[in-house]
Amino acid sequence: MSEDDKGKIKVKKSWIEKLFSPIIPGSVKSSVLSLCSITLGSGVLSLPLAVYTCGLALGMDLLIIGGLICSFYYKILIKASDMTKQYTHAGIAEALFGFYFKRGLEIGIILHCFGVVCAYQAIMSSFLCSVLHSFGVLAQPDDDQLRVTAIILINIFVIFPLSLFKEFSALRYASSISVISCIYITLVILFQTPAYLATNPGFMNNIKLFDFNIYVVDAMSITLFAYESSRAIPIIYQELNKRNYNRMSKVIDRGNGLMIVLYTVIGVFGFFSYMNKMPNLVVFRQTLDGTPNAYDWPMVYARLGVAMTIMMSIPMNINPTRLALTQIISGTNYKEDLARHVGLTAMLLFGSVLVAIAIPDAIFYFKILGGIFSVIMGVIYPCLIQMYLPESFTTKIVTVVLTVIVSLIGFSSVVITINSIS
Repeated sequence: MSEDDKGKIKVKKSWIEKLFSPIIPGSVKSSVLSLCSITLGSGVLSLPLAVYTCGLALGMDLLIIGGLICSFYYKILIKASDMTKQYTHAGIAEALFGFYFKRGLEIGIILHCFGVVCAYQAIMSSFLCSVLHSFGVLAQPDDDQLRVTAIILINIFVIFPLSLFKEFSALRYASSISVISCIYITLVILFQTPAYLATNPGFMNNIKLFDFNIYVVDAMSITLFAYESSRAIPIIYQELNKRNYNRMSKVIDRGNGLMIVLYTVIGVFGFFSYMNKMPNLVVFRQTLDGTPNAYDWPMVYARLGVAMTIMMSIPMNINPTRLALTQIISGTNYKEDLARHVGLTAMLLFGSVLVAIAIPDAIFYFKILGGIFSVIMGVIYPCLIQMYLPESFTTKIVTVVLTVIVSLIGFSSVVITINSIS
């Protein structure tokens, strides 16, 4: 027990009581769920491919380092918010760098978030069609007409209404679906791995600890895309109750800590269960007897969980995209306009559906977004902010060096990806 500021006795809750207590808007738990929900998406399922690309030990290192790098840059954004008293990217950018820099940043945010939404739209329909095929509803899981129909119907009846909410905290219970689904996928992969290994007694001969090759940069870009959520950090911070740096650091550490654990298990054990025949997305691996994965029922439900996770993530990414567009139209101190709010939401979803129909390859998005916008928005921009913060010279030099290294890796991945499809 302890006393609060008014001398009242407070009974400390156990971690179980805290975990299953109601989710209060603006609480640390609500904010952690918001951070996880906007981060968790289809990108997590390509992590075993990243481990396969660069070797077990190096892959594990990248999965952990990626989360720590993102946490480092997130906290720079929080310090900037505290210093400028601004809680949007545009507000921070204008206070530190001026109007023209702010305008360029807003365009970058729009392209980044819109690209993420397109990626999620592209794969959500494929997953749902695959699940419906498994249950015998659809004769073919890859029918383009059915895929397009699925995207349109889900956007009209599910995603559009959810996207109209203006605050992340309003989706706090929906956000919990993302976390629960990712935990379920992690457990399925973890518990199925021993059976996969039993059918491959010489699996140790296929494991490389370090595989340094040109495609390591792809693995790093995929990892950055899986973690990077700087687009949402100022918004989450603005909604946080009792807002301060330490409290928001707790949100970042808990959210990214949970994702590091889940990502590492998915990446490593997903690799173990498929070795040198790793599919782009681990939930599409074959069953032990080689039959189509549609009959691996735990993984079928995992694909359904991914589809639901993405459905929840799309509205979370529409929020910062719409905010950036609104600030371009009406400035940082804009007035609420219901017609504009609904119109921008509909326009963004309609546009993302069209792009997703035209380019259904999710891995293409992961590499491009991870290599360009995750680097610009999540690494270079916070590095520039760091130069304005009252930090030591050593801290600033370390930030610059880290930023240069990550940026070179990300941009190299983009070049490789473009060359591979040209």
